[in-house]
Amino acid sequence: IIGGKESIEYQKMISIIKQKINSKSLIIKFPQNLIYIIAKIANNILRISLPIEQIKSSHIDRNIDNNEAIKMLDYEPKSFETRLEESIQKYYDL
Repeated sequence: IIGGKESIEYQKMISIIKQKINSKSLIIKFPQNLIYIIAKIANNILRISLPIEQIKSSHIDRNIDNNEAIKMLDYEPKSFETRLEESIQKYYDL
């Protein structure tokens, strides 16, 4: 869960992260139901422990409008890109 100034779709978030870290990785999209079935098989047959309930509920939109809180608290949240850049800087400065 990431709080920030604007709402960003998950796909867009991933592409921003890939761009910022210069990743050449490939993203393959699978239907939600297929992922759930594969996870169930991995749990039951292969005995690999996967978070089935998290996978099952990953498609739920958890977007929250924080405009009222911003006004009440007189607070201006940082953008996702700004927070990401700060996190990358902290990671590489270890």
